[in-house]
Amino acid sequence: MQSKNEQLVFQKTITERARRLPLEKQQAYLDASQNLSVESIFNKVEKLDAGHKDQSSLRKFDEPLSKVFSVVELLMASISILIQQSPEISSLVIGGVRMVLDVCTHPRQVKMSMFGRKALGSLIV
Repeated sequence: MQSKNEQLVFQKTITERARRLPLEKQQAYLDASQNLSVESIFNKVEKLDAGHKDQSSLRKFDEPLSKVFSVVELLMASISILIQQSPEISSLVIGGVRMVLDVCTHPRQVKMSMFGRKALGSLIV
């Protein structure tokens, strides 16, 4: 159950969003938002997430791959120091690995999540 303050913030957000819409769409948006609550949105997201989990072929690999990427991410600082011994070839290889790791572990920051999914797909296959 959400608190009174959360309800007020939620309603204020809906009102501000409605103001940014064209006049002909504002009332429809406000009418549709009357049946919304934070809980109903979370429930909808959970249902969509469960449905996606059942349909996605890559989703079952998310947890194991994120653990692998986390370990490799920790080791990358040491590897970056080690490649300074002979950087001609090793820096290219490590740079490629670093790029794939960055795209797969931070897709929102890199804004290349489709590339990240394709890279994951090629790693799995």
